[in-house]
Formats: sequence, C-alpha cells, structure tokens
Amino acid sequence: MSERKYFNVNEETAKLAHDMMAMSEYKHGSKTNEYIAYCNKAYDIAEKVVEKYPKEAEKAWKMATT
Repeated sequence: MSERKYFNVNEETAKLAHDMMAMSEYKHGSKTNEYIAYCNKAYDIAEKVVEKYPKEAEKAWKMATT
C-alpha cells in the first residue's frame, strides 16, 4: 500500500469564498476536514482494489492520488 498524501487547503480563501456565498458562520478547518474525508474514501477504494486485484495496484493508487 502507498502512503496517503494530502494537499494543503487554504482555509482563509475557503472562509472568504464561504462568506461571499452563505449567511452562516464559517467553521475554521471545515474545508480541510471535508477534503481529507473525500481523499480517504478514494484511498479506501484503492486499497480494496489492490486487495482484490494486486496487479492493478499502481493504477488504483494513481487514480486515488490524482
């Protein structure tokens, strides 16, 4: 299995975008947490593919990381 990697989310930019579109208060870190949750779903799927089809490991991890 490959290492799970994540990009940084600029929370200040996310807050600015949120404030321009919503009336509710922005919860700091919420976009980072949302992003990590989506990434983890992709990595979990890749791990399942690798378990079932080991020859497809490189392709599965490439899809999860791009």
